Amino acid sequence: MRILAIFKRAEQGVQEHPVLDGPFPTPSRSALTSRLLIRSRLEHNTFFQTEHMGTHIDAPAHFGKGSWRTQHIPIERLMGPGVIINIKDKAAKNYDYRISLEDIEEYEKKYGRIPEGAVVLMYAGWYHKYPNKTAIFNTVQHSKPEFFHFPGFHADAVQWLINYRHISAVGGDTPSFDAGFDHTFPVHEIIGAENVIGIENAAYLDRIPEAGSTIFIPVIKIDDGSGGPTRLLATYDDGVGTPGNSAENTVSRLFNFITMICAYFFRSLL
Repeated sequence: MRILAIFKRAEQGVQEHPVLDGPFPTPSRSALTSRLLIRSRLEHNTFFQTEHMGTHIDAPAHFGKGSWRTQHIPIERLMGPGVIINIKDKAAKNYDYRISLEDIEEYEKKYGRIPEGAVVLMYAGWYHKYPNKTAIFNTVQHSKPEFFHFPGFHADAVQWLINYRHISAVGGDTPSFDAGFDHTFPVHEIIGAENVIGIENAAYLDRIPEAGSTIFIPVIKIDDGSGGPTRLLATYDDGVGTPGNSAENTVSRLFNFITMICAYFFRSLL
């Protein structure tokens, strides 16, 4: 079994979505603010970081009134069969591309039915652009969302995934899983209402199989939080995720066993 980190550190230039800019009491990047050395051996540091920066999750409460906050997310929702929808070529031709029902149908024809509880991630090739903000947002107006152009999900596609595939999480390697031009954030609204996790600024999704992996979402359990940074991980076996293999059947051999082991592990951490 292989294990791969599919996240980017905030120190690598992955900052907050500019729409979240404001008079925050903490720095807009991860910052070590103090260091205490005791007897030249024991080191104790203090750092500050906002919730929605770097590779992070959006808890449903980020947009959903009365929905799960970070500490309310059930442990079993923080892992699931990996579904990587590759739109890199389409996004290269159309920066405003949104994953549609047709893309999902194409995926299932290739790999089989999307498993229940899946973590569905869009690979648009965007993580390669970091930390170049002009390339990420396709504008020199980095602080003005009305000029943004990057791909995301169509709201109809996400609602279908929730209704008929009962997914646990959705996201991708862009600053938002809503397309850059869509300032009403319809996908955020949907997942907030449906208690589905959002993932932003993922990375290295081209290095894991499009089907057959298991994705883990270890997030800091912030009381009353609307999200939090995550060290996103994927596990997979060599040879999985080839066209013609059912995503549901490929992952089932590993997922139940891994779930039992990791649920115990994460519960002890969170």
